[in-house]
Amino acid sequence: MAQAGPARFPGAFERVLSYARQFDLALAPFYPSSGRFVAFRNGTRITNYAPTPDDFWAYSAPARSGIAGIATNSIAALRRVAGTPRARAVTPTYRFSRGTDSLAHALAAAGRGDIRLDTTVQSLVQDAGGVRVSCTTAQGDVSVDADYLVCAVPLSQLAALRFSPALPEEMRELATTIPFSSALRIFLEMRRPYWRDEGFNGFGITDTVGEIWDPHFDEAAMPALLVCYARDELAERLSALDEPRRIARAVDEVDRVLPGATAHFLRGASIVWREQRWIGGGWPMVRNGYESRISVFRRRFGRVFFAGDYATEPAWLNMVEGAIESGERAANAIHAS
Repeated sequence: MAQAGPARFPGAFERVLSYARQFDLALAPFYPSSGRFVAFRNGTRITNYAPTPDDFWAYSAPARSGIAGIATNSIAALRRVAGTPRARAVTPTYRFSRGTDSLAHALAAAGRGDIRLDTTVQSLVQDAGGVRVSCTTAQGDVSVDADYLVCAVPLSQLAALRFSPALPEEMRELATTIPFSSALRIFLEMRRPYWRDEGFNGFGITDTVGEIWDPHFDEAAMPALLVCYARDELAERLSALDEPRRIARAVDEVDRVLPGATAHFLRGASIVWREQRWIGGGWPMVRNGYESRISVFRRRFGRVFFAGDYATEPAWLNMVEGAIESGERAANAIHAS
């Protein structure tokens, strides 16, 4: 199993953890607590690398404050460059053992609602009596009437919907101007997890293919898999290649980080988030100067409420915890109406 979308979340995501407990969804550590990390930057391979929070999201190593802490952290930085191992601690960052979509399936089953797949929303019309949503399907046009509506489409798709009355200008402007990040994943299946022979845990950080993960480092029975995760300009450069060349590039680069990839490679696949029809990117870059203005989506628009990773509190922007928070907020607001 490989995650094409959200793959990890820290222990601070209380809502996600609460639902995992409620639905009895098994969790597993995302990062290994043993084995050697490796880095490859500026053409140099660093074994026994000590990662920093800047390397892997929601990963941290121990740090100290004060004068002693400055000295300790400075030594740690030198050790990272020199490749000298040191003790490290991993924050409780988790993954869903059966895939992140197990949470979505559990929520759908618990809600017992009428979920319509392959149904494209075209317009939303509201008046004092309620809201009508018009959609298209393979069988023809359909409409749904409701007292209230929670609109949780990605921000990139919001401007494509026809609202009556029209969506407020500030909302339309934000939906059309906030850029989306670029990200991609490349999946490489190997004959066996050869990197473990030399004590590597399959995790690395590079300036050529981004992060490298072994998503099954604690599951011996699973196929040997390495995942490359690139963002921003690096993702754009890799996305410009067609898939065969993209996979070939990843194999070559991983071989420089974890030698043996070329000899053990079986097959590969990739997914480019900008090519996903219903989002067109990774996440809305609301932290690039839009933090205060994006709060407009926390206000109701008549009988319409908004939810999503852009309609949440500032602390949770662009995170699944925030998406859930916004949905709960909208549901509570409707319940109180």
